[in-house]
Amino acid sequence: MNEVNKWVAIPILVILVVATVANGVLYFQASGELGDAKALIASLGGNVTSLEGSVSGLEGSVSGLEGSVSGLEGSVAAVKGDVSDIWGNVSSLEGDVSGLEGDVSAVEGNLSGLEGNISTLEGNLSGLEGNFSSLENGFSTLQENVSGLEDDISTLEARDRAIMDVVAMVEPSVVQIFVDLGGGDIGAGSGAIITSSGHVLTNRHVVDGAFAMIVILMDGTVYDATLTALHNTRDIAIIEIVSSRTDFPAAVLGSSADVTVGETVVAIGFPYPFTIEGPATFTAGIVSAFRTDLGFDYIQTDAAVNPGNSGGPLVNLKGEVIGINTRGALVLAVVDEARIFPAGLNYAIPIDAVLPILPEVQ
Repeated sequence: MNEVNKWVAIPILVILVVATVANGVLYFQASGELGDAKALIASLGGNVTSLEGSVSGLEGSVSGLEGSVSGLEGSVAAVKGDVSDIWGNVSSLEGDVSGLEGDVSAVEGNLSGLEGNISTLEGNLSGLEGNFSSLENGFSTLQENVSGLEDDISTLEARDRAIMDVVAMVEPSVVQIFVDLGGGDIGAGSGAIITSSGHVLTNRHVVDGAFAMIVILMDGTVYDATLTALHNTRDIAIIEIVSSRTDFPAAVLGSSADVTVGETVVAIGFPYPFTIEGPATFTAGIVSAFRTDLGFDYIQTDAAVNPGNSGGPLVNLKGEVIGINTRGALVLAVVDEARIFPAGLNYAIPIDAVLPILPEVQ
């Protein structure tokens, strides 16, 4: 029994030992695996904690995303409102575009009209340029005319100055003559002092038949005068102032041979002596022609010569005596007992016809 138990116990013991060893081995293995498992569990716990943090973060992100989605939905709603507004604006814009197209059409029509107006304006401008050219030509002509007019004015001014110089030069030599014809008749005329001693040249018909005569100078001084010479055939006479003076202002005698038709002349005298009082009258004109009348030569002039001018000098613009005013032209006709005299047709005796009798008074 004991033997049997021995052999039984040994295997059991061996088994127990083996089991114990195996158990130990397994224990050690299990302990290692348990450590590994614990480490793994610890690691997993950390991961879980990290994962929980991540989940929490993810949940926060989800919450934020949900807020963003809500904001986005609000934005989408706003965008939809804006889109609606845009569509409204687009519709309004389409209306405006339609109106603008109408305006463009109107503008195009106006533009066409404007182009027509421009064409018309261009035509008018061309015409205006032509008119301007004509105006320039006219202006040039006007300038030439103005220049010519200025020359004429200068000539007239020079003529006026020359006439004024003649007045100043000759007036002191011109005298008024009154004659006593007897029976209460008084005659009058004009004359020119030709010598410093007081000889006066006048017309024969002014002094012929006089019983007495007086001479009035420019300054109003009155002198008696006597007859010195009468021309036999021409209307010429010379009288002498009764005075001891030797400083009478004598006129300068020219030559009628130098006179030309168209030349400016001045007639001087005392017209209408019983009506007009005062200084001598000066009338300017031109030499109209050289005329022969009743067999005698005359200088014809349009310078006015009236009753009372007879015997007064006709002078050129040098102040030289070139003739003696004698009369107007003879009567042209008698109408209803009224005598008709030609106007602006007056005669002067050429001074050269006087020269032959001058030695008698020198």
